[in-house]
Amino acid sequence: MIQSSKIDRVLAQHIARLRVSLQNASGDIEGPEEGSDAWLLLEALMDDDDPTLFARFEQSGHWLAKQGGKLDVRLQALQRYVDALAFELNDLFKQVPVASEEERPRLQVEATSRLFQVQSRAMLSLTRGYQGAIDQVTLERNALAMQIEQRFLALQRINGVSNSTMDLDQTLEVITKVVAEELKADLCTIFFYDELQRLLTLRATNGPRPLGGMHFTLRLARVIVGGSQIRAVLCSCAMPCLTSNSLSRYAHIIRIIMG
Repeated sequence: MIQSSKIDRVLAQHIARLRVSLQNASGDIEGPEEGSDAWLLLEALMDDDDPTLFARFEQSGHWLAKQGGKLDVRLQALQRYVDALAFELNDLFKQVPVASEEERPRLQVEATSRLFQVQSRAMLSLTRGYQGAIDQVTLERNALAMQIEQRFLALQRINGVSNSTMDLDQTLEVITKVVAEELKADLCTIFFYDELQRLLTLRATNGPRPLGGMHFTLRLARVIVGGSQIRAVLCSCAMPCLTSNSLSRYAHIIRIIMG
Protein backbone atom coordinates (compact mmCIF):
# COMPACT_ATOMS: atom_id res chain seq x y z
CA MET A 1 0.00 0.00 0.00
CA ILE A 2 2.90 2.33 0.85
CA GLN A 3 4.58 1.58 -2.48
CA SER A 4 1.29 2.10 -4.27
CA SER A 5 0.87 5.56 -2.76
CA LYS A 6 4.43 6.43 -3.76
CA ILE A 7 3.69 5.33 -7.32
CA ASP A 8 0.56 7.49 -7.31
CA ARG A 9 2.61 10.51 -6.24
CA VAL A 10 5.27 9.92 -8.86
CA LEU A 11 2.70 9.48 -11.63
CA ALA A 12 0.83 12.62 -10.57
CA GLN A 13 4.07 14.65 -10.51
CA HIS A 14 5.10 13.50 -13.99
CA ILE A 15 1.74 13.23 -15.74
CA ALA A 16 2.78 15.85 -18.32
CA ARG A 17 5.76 13.68 -19.27
CA LEU A 18 3.52 10.63 -19.65
CA ARG A 19 1.12 12.62 -21.85
CA VAL A 20 4.00 13.61 -24.11
CA SER A 21 5.03 9.96 -24.49
CA LEU A 22 1.49 9.06 -25.58
CA GLN A 23 1.43 12.04 -27.92
CA ASN A 24 4.63 10.84 -29.56
CA ALA A 25 3.27 7.29 -29.83
CA SER A 26 0.14 8.49 -31.59
CA GLY A 27 1.99 10.90 -33.87
CA ASP A 28 -0.30 13.78 -32.91
CA ILE A 29 0.85 17.35 -32.45
CA GLU A 30 -1.09 17.65 -29.21
CA GLY A 31 -3.14 15.44 -26.95
CA PRO A 32 -4.08 12.85 -26.02
CA GLU A 33 -7.64 14.00 -26.67
CA GLU A 34 -10.09 13.49 -23.84
CA GLY A 35 -12.06 10.28 -24.32
CA SER A 36 -9.51 8.72 -26.68
CA ASP A 37 -7.98 5.32 -25.93
CA ALA A 38 -4.67 6.95 -24.99
CA TRP A 39 -6.41 9.36 -22.62
CA LEU A 40 -8.49 6.59 -21.03
CA LEU A 41 -5.40 4.41 -20.65
CA LEU A 42 -3.49 7.13 -18.82
CA GLU A 43 -6.47 7.98 -16.60
CA ALA A 44 -6.89 4.31 -15.72
CA LEU A 45 -3.20 4.07 -14.89
CA MET A 46 -3.55 7.02 -12.54
CA ASP A 47 -6.71 5.58 -10.95
CA ASP A 48 -7.11 1.88 -11.74
CA ASP A 49 -9.99 1.57 -9.26
CA ASP A 50 -12.35 3.75 -11.33
CA PRO A 51 -14.78 1.34 -13.10
CA THR A 52 -16.29 4.12 -15.25
CA LEU A 53 -13.08 4.35 -17.27
CA PHE A 54 -13.32 0.72 -18.36
CA ALA A 55 -17.03 1.17 -19.04
CA ARG A 56 -16.02 3.90 -21.46
CA PHE A 57 -13.59 1.50 -23.13
CA GLU A 58 -16.51 -0.90 -23.59
CA GLN A 59 -18.70 1.85 -25.01
CA SER A 60 -15.88 2.83 -27.36
CA GLY A 61 -15.69 -0.74 -28.64
CA HIS A 62 -19.45 -0.73 -29.16
CA TRP A 63 -19.35 2.39 -31.33
CA LEU A 64 -16.32 1.07 -33.20
CA ALA A 65 -18.33 -1.95 -34.33
CA LYS A 66 -21.37 0.21 -35.18
CA GLN A 67 -19.22 2.39 -37.43
CA GLY A 68 -17.66 -0.59 -39.18
CA GLY A 69 -14.19 -0.13 -37.67
CA LYS A 70 -11.64 -2.91 -37.16
CA LEU A 71 -10.94 -4.14 -33.66
CA ASP A 72 -7.44 -5.42 -34.42
CA VAL A 73 -6.32 -1.96 -35.59
CA ARG A 74 -7.65 -0.45 -32.36
CA LEU A 75 -5.91 -3.06 -30.21
CA GLN A 76 -2.63 -2.51 -32.05
CA ALA A 77 -2.84 1.22 -31.34
CA LEU A 78 -3.57 0.48 -27.67
CA GLN A 79 -0.51 -1.76 -27.56
CA ARG A 80 1.64 1.10 -28.90
CA TYR A 81 0.42 3.34 -26.10
CA VAL A 82 1.21 0.67 -23.51
CA ASP A 83 4.70 0.15 -24.93
CA ALA A 84 5.33 3.91 -24.83
CA LEU A 85 4.15 4.17 -21.22
CA ALA A 86 6.14 1.09 -20.18
CA PHE A 87 9.32 2.61 -21.61
CA GLU A 88 8.61 5.96 -19.95
CA LEU A 89 7.81 4.39 -16.57
CA ASN A 90 11.01 2.36 -16.65
CA ASP A 91 13.05 5.47 -17.40
CA LEU A 92 11.10 7.56 -14.89
CA PHE A 93 11.62 5.26 -11.92
CA LYS A 94 15.34 5.13 -12.66
CA GLN A 95 15.50 8.86 -11.94
CA VAL A 96 13.07 9.52 -9.09
CA PRO A 97 14.58 9.87 -5.62
CA VAL A 98 13.98 6.88 -3.32
CA ALA A 99 14.78 6.07 0.30
CA SER A 100 17.09 3.24 -0.76
CA GLU A 101 18.21 1.74 -4.05
CA GLU A 102 16.62 -1.55 -3.02
CA GLU A 103 13.24 0.14 -3.21
CA ARG A 104 13.72 1.33 -6.80
CA PRO A 105 13.28 -2.04 -8.61
CA ARG A 106 10.21 -2.82 -6.49
CA LEU A 107 8.60 0.45 -7.51
CA GLN A 108 9.46 -0.21 -11.15
CA VAL A 109 7.94 -3.68 -11.05
CA GLU A 110 4.75 -2.51 -9.31
CA ALA A 111 4.28 0.44 -11.69
CA THR A 112 4.79 -1.76 -14.74
CA SER A 113 2.53 -4.45 -13.30
CA ARG A 114 -0.21 -1.88 -12.77
CA LEU A 115 0.15 -0.73 -16.38
CA PHE A 116 -0.19 -4.26 -17.74
CA GLN A 117 -3.21 -4.95 -15.55
CA VAL A 118 -4.84 -1.79 -16.89
CA GLN A 119 -3.98 -2.90 -20.42
CA SER A 120 -5.60 -6.29 -19.86
CA ARG A 121 -8.80 -4.79 -18.49
CA ALA A 122 -8.93 -2.14 -21.22
CA MET A 123 -8.51 -4.67 -24.02
CA LEU A 124 -11.09 -6.96 -22.46
CA SER A 125 -13.59 -4.08 -22.14
CA LEU A 126 -12.93 -2.87 -25.67
CA THR A 127 -13.37 -6.38 -27.08
CA ARG A 128 -16.52 -7.03 -25.03
CA GLY A 129 -18.14 -3.82 -26.27
CA TYR A 130 -17.18 -4.57 -29.86
CA GLN A 131 -18.43 -8.16 -29.76
CA GLY A 132 -21.65 -7.11 -28.06
CA ALA A 133 -22.42 -4.71 -30.91
CA ILE A 134 -21.56 -7.37 -33.50
CA ASP A 135 -23.90 -9.83 -31.79
CA GLN A 136 -26.65 -7.20 -31.76
CA VAL A 137 -26.22 -6.52 -35.48
CA THR A 138 -26.31 -10.27 -36.17
CA LEU A 139 -29.57 -10.63 -34.24
CA GLU A 140 -31.09 -7.68 -36.12
CA ARG A 141 -30.06 -9.14 -39.47
CA ASN A 142 -31.48 -12.53 -38.56
CA ALA A 143 -34.74 -10.90 -37.47
CA LEU A 144 -34.90 -8.96 -40.74
CA ALA A 145 -34.22 -12.10 -42.77
CA MET A 146 -36.98 -13.92 -40.88
CA GLN A 147 -39.37 -11.03 -41.48
CA ILE A 148 -38.58 -11.03 -45.21
CA GLU A 149 -39.17 -14.77 -45.32
CA GLN A 150 -42.51 -14.38 -43.54
CA ARG A 151 -43.54 -11.61 -45.96
CA PHE A 152 -42.62 -13.81 -48.89
CA LEU A 153 -44.73 -16.65 -47.49
CA ALA A 154 -47.62 -14.22 -47.06
CA LEU A 155 -47.27 -13.16 -50.70
CA GLN A 156 -47.26 -16.81 -51.71
CA ARG A 157 -50.50 -17.33 -49.79
CA ILE A 158 -52.06 -14.31 -51.50
CA ASN A 159 -50.86 -15.51 -54.90
CA GLY A 160 -52.22 -18.99 -54.23
CA VAL A 161 -55.65 -17.59 -53.32
CA SER A 162 -55.64 -15.28 -56.37
CA ASN A 163 -54.95 -18.20 -58.68
CA SER A 164 -57.56 -20.46 -57.09
CA THR A 165 -61.15 -21.06 -58.15
CA MET A 166 -62.40 -18.99 -55.22
CA ASP A 167 -64.68 -16.12 -56.24
CA LEU A 168 -63.42 -12.54 -56.10
CA ASP A 169 -65.20 -11.52 -52.87
CA GLN A 170 -63.84 -14.51 -50.96
CA THR A 171 -60.38 -13.92 -52.43
CA LEU A 172 -60.34 -10.30 -51.27
CA GLU A 173 -61.57 -11.25 -47.79
CA VAL A 174 -58.72 -13.76 -47.45
CA ILE A 175 -56.22 -11.15 -48.67
CA THR A 176 -57.32 -8.63 -46.04
CA LYS A 177 -56.86 -11.23 -43.30
CA VAL A 178 -53.40 -12.24 -44.55
CA VAL A 179 -52.24 -8.64 -44.92
CA ALA A 180 -53.56 -7.60 -41.48
CA GLU A 181 -51.91 -10.59 -39.86
CA GLU A 182 -48.56 -10.03 -41.54
CA LEU A 183 -48.45 -6.27 -40.99
CA LYS A 184 -49.74 -6.58 -37.42
CA ALA A 185 -52.56 -4.18 -38.38
CA ASP A 186 -55.82 -3.96 -36.48
CA LEU A 187 -57.80 -3.41 -39.65
CA CYS A 188 -57.18 -3.94 -43.35
CA THR A 189 -59.71 -2.90 -45.98
CA ILE A 190 -59.71 -3.08 -49.77
CA PHE A 191 -61.44 -0.40 -51.81
CA PHE A 192 -62.13 -0.40 -55.54
CA TYR A 193 -61.27 2.85 -57.26
CA ASP A 194 -63.47 4.46 -59.90
CA GLU A 195 -61.22 6.74 -61.94
CA LEU A 196 -64.09 8.72 -63.50
CA GLN A 197 -65.82 9.54 -60.22
CA ARG A 198 -62.60 9.50 -58.18
CA LEU A 199 -64.44 7.32 -55.72
CA LEU A 200 -63.30 4.50 -53.46
CA THR A 201 -65.88 1.79 -52.81
CA LEU A 202 -65.42 -0.74 -49.99
CA ARG A 203 -65.04 -4.26 -51.33
CA ALA A 204 -63.47 -6.31 -48.51
CA THR A 205 -62.35 -5.98 -44.90
CA ASN A 206 -61.09 -8.20 -42.11
CA GLY A 207 -63.02 -6.23 -39.52
CA PRO A 208 -66.57 -5.00 -38.95
CA ARG A 209 -68.23 -3.32 -41.91
CA PRO A 210 -69.37 0.32 -41.66
CA LEU A 211 -73.04 1.26 -41.77
CA GLY A 212 -73.05 1.46 -45.55
CA GLY A 213 -71.79 -2.12 -45.85
CA MET A 214 -70.53 -2.94 -49.34
CA HIS A 215 -71.84 0.43 -50.53
CA PHE A 216 -69.56 2.41 -48.22
CA THR A 217 -67.58 4.94 -50.29
CA LEU A 218 -64.80 7.48 -49.83
CA ARG A 219 -64.00 10.42 -52.03
CA LEU A 220 -60.34 10.36 -53.05
CA ALA A 221 -60.01 14.04 -52.16
CA ARG A 222 -61.13 13.35 -48.62
CA VAL A 223 -58.33 13.67 -46.12
CA ILE A 224 -58.00 10.94 -43.52
CA VAL A 225 -56.64 12.60 -40.42
CA GLY A 226 -54.75 10.63 -37.78
CA GLY A 227 -55.51 11.52 -34.19
CA SER A 228 -53.80 10.50 -30.99
CA GLN A 229 -55.60 7.16 -30.94
CA ILE A 230 -56.00 6.26 -34.62
CA ARG A 231 -53.58 6.71 -37.48
CA ALA A 232 -54.57 5.93 -41.07
CA VAL A 233 -52.16 5.29 -43.88
CA LEU A 234 -53.24 5.03 -47.49
CA CYS A 235 -50.70 2.99 -49.40
CA SER A 236 -49.25 4.85 -52.36
CA CYS A 237 -49.13 1.72 -54.52
CA ALA A 238 -52.23 0.48 -56.34
CA MET A 239 -52.98 -3.09 -57.48
CA PRO A 240 -55.11 -3.70 -60.59
CA CYS A 241 -58.13 -5.79 -59.63
CA LEU A 242 -58.39 -8.94 -61.67
CA THR A 243 -62.03 -8.58 -62.60
CA SER A 244 -63.47 -9.61 -65.91
CA ASN A 245 -65.50 -6.44 -66.43
CA SER A 246 -63.10 -3.71 -65.34
CA LEU A 247 -59.31 -3.63 -65.36
CA SER A 248 -59.35 0.10 -64.76
CA ARG A 249 -60.32 -0.26 -61.11
CA TYR A 250 -57.74 -0.48 -58.41
CA ALA A 251 -57.68 -1.98 -54.97
CA HIS A 252 -56.24 0.26 -52.31
CA ILE A 253 -55.30 -1.16 -48.96
CA ILE A 254 -55.87 1.14 -46.03
CA ARG A 255 -53.95 0.19 -42.94
CA ILE A 256 -55.52 1.38 -39.73
CA ILE A 257 -53.06 1.18 -36.88
CA MET A 258 -54.43 1.71 -33.42
CA GLY A 259 -51.82 3.88 -31.66
